[in-house]
Amino acid sequence: MIGTSGSANVGSVSVMITNGGTKSPDQWAKEIADKVLYIADTAHPMIRDQAMMFKDQMFRVIRDNIALAIKQEREWLHSQIRS
Repeated sequence: MIGTSGSANVGSVSVMITNGGTKSPDQWAKEIADKVLYIADTAHPMIRDQAMMFKDQMFRVIRDNIALAIKQEREWLHSQIRS
């Protein structure tokens, strides 16, 4: 097991490590948002700022929906165990 978590970006290659082998909704959302939207360092500053704001909104929507899906799955499993 690796005892730390973090990520590194090298060009278009992204590496993410996790502690304990599972990813949090934040980690999943960041990975998905990074795959969906790449913002070049060479982009015009105004375009880059707008893209970063959009990516942040996209991250929050993805994270919140992943968290909701986890919650609903736990509730479903709990109901299955009780019946």
